[in-house]
Amino acid sequence: MIVTIGSDELTVKVNSVGAELWEITEKDGTQRLWNGDPSVWAKRSPTLFPVIGMTKNGRAQFNGKTYPMGKHGFVRSAEFRRASRTEGSVEMLFSANEETKKAFPFDFELRITYTVSGKKVSVRWDVKNLSSTDMPFQIGGHPAFRIPVCAGEGFEDYSLIFDREEDLVSLRIDGHGEVREDVTDFGRRRELPLKYGYFDDDALIFKGLRSNSVTLVSGVSSKGVKMDISGIPYLGIWTMAGANAPYVCIEPWYGVNSRISDGELFLAKEGLRFAAPGETWTGGYSFLIL
Repeated sequence: MIVTIGSDELTVKVNSVGAELWEITEKDGTQRLWNGDPSVWAKRSPTLFPVIGMTKNGRAQFNGKTYPMGKHGFVRSAEFRRASRTEGSVEMLFSANEETKKAFPFDFELRITYTVSGKKVSVRWDVKNLSSTDMPFQIGGHPAFRIPVCAGEGFEDYSLIFDREEDLVSLRIDGHGEVREDVTDFGRRRELPLKYGYFDDDALIFKGLRSNSVTLVSGVSSKGVKMDISGIPYLGIWTMAGANAPYVCIEPWYGVNSRISDGELFLAKEGLRFAAPGETWTGGYSFLIL
């Protein structure tokens, strides 16, 4: 099921599978989200839950029992139901079931709400713990923005510009999807011009940024997107390695991949969030189409 919401400036479509952003279209017809070409990468903007990246050996241990846990969790392929809708917003709901408990032994509800106002898209996550014990989890976004937007420009005409100077030190991912011991240091700067070669291993992952926003922008057309990252503990930047793909993902994460040194204990994962029994944890992000 595809649900359409919008404003005077944007038409936004959401797929009930994964409650995934499916299209962002400007009023002149320009598409701003990656189209999910399966020959490159079939996703467009999945939600990562209850885990970011990989767990050690693809397994997670809870209370002495080991469960299989796939990369980025399972809700990105789950069927959500529409809980409510207005002209400019939609709330999608997914609840734990017997299948999800084979990987993540908790009762929960996940509500994902999209709101469009002008050229701004806001994403809200509400994670409610319906279990009798504390529930650890990670959650993150993975929106893929189409670049280049305009004819006559290329991927590497775009830069990431932070609103403050940052010590841009990226975690590195190995071939097993685990965080390595070494890092990539881009130095102290506000602007990072994009290069396909940055993604030869995997995503760039920045931790503890001070900036409240990051802007993806073309030096040719000034087209791009400005994302609010205030309070976001980890920021992933990714495109498919070796594909020269016309998109880049800007990924606000509450959590990060397991490290090489980690074991399979889920509580050992870095950046976990926790919801007490009956508690609802709320997070999210927003972005402005430029």
